Amino acid sequence: MKKLLIVDDENLMRDFAKPFFEKQGYSVLYSASGKEGLEVFQKESPDAVLLDLGLPDIDGKDVLVKMKGLNKQAKIIVLTGFSDDEIKEKILPLGPDAYFTKPCKLPLIAEKIKELL
Repeated sequence: MKKLLIVDDENLMRDFAKPFFEKQGYSVLYSASGKEGLEVFQKESPDAVLLDLGLPDIDGKDVLVKMKGLNKQAKIIVLTGFSDDEIKEKILPLGPDAYFTKPCKLPLIAEKIKELL
């Protein structure tokens, strides 16, 4: 079973995304902070990560860089509530495998994960 790590401090994401992706056949891990997300990433080696940029403790950009540094093959999908093109231009060179602006449709994210894996 493929592992999916969701790093997002929004309860809404946990409440809807976690059961949705479990029904898609993923083992879903969840963390609400960048620090915890990095710990779970190192311990569990997930196949894919949904990473929110607006985390309460560590900037999501820094989490992305650290995760890619730990595992270049990691499939990391960035989620953000910011639709600013400037933010997107700063994030894409850091190597995410996909980028979605919230609110986003979970089936579209699921399709992207399936494509990446």
